[in-house]
Amino acid sequence: AGLRTEKVRPGARHYGALLIALVGLGVVSAERVQIDGRAWLGVLLMLMSVAVFSISSVWVSQLAGSTAALCQLRGSLLMALPGVLLSWWLLDGDMPQGATLRSTSAVVYLAVAGSLLGVWAHLYLLATVSVGAVSVIPLITPVLALLIGALLNAEPLSLSMLVGAALITLGLVLFRCVQEG
Repeated sequence: AGLRTEKVRPGARHYGALLIALVGLGVVSAERVQIDGRAWLGVLLMLMSVAVFSISSVWVSQLAGSTAALCQLRGSLLMALPGVLLSWWLLDGDMPQGATLRSTSAVVYLAVAGSLLGVWAHLYLLATVSVGAVSVIPLITPVLALLIGALLNAEPLSLSMLVGAALITLGLVLFRCVQEG
């Protein structure tokens, strides 16, 4: 017995719930987004990386079946590292100057908790839960980040952030209700 849920083909209600969550994501992000100059290249590259990661995650989970998530993580990192280093070298190539203990600690935390543990958990869930259920998890990240930032770092929450967070939560609740329904 595993955690894998039964496969449900997405329908209009699923897509409607996801659309509500995506609109909420846009509302949360809208007032802080400032894209100009070379930033468009970064956005395009991030969208491409998310698409490639998503496609490869589904493909690997179909091919690998019961391969341990840690083995998949190791393979993912070994395949990604050359591309990351090449991108850094082509787009910047300079080491950061004037790093503080706080900024260095934040980067180490993000590398370990945000990347290693996060990707390992994602791969583990892909092996044990349906892809549809796993696919909506990243939408809750902005809501959690807003709450943690407000609680631990006294970051202000604007009305649009709260409305966006509510839309994301509503979309995810509706998605889950349709999934169970």
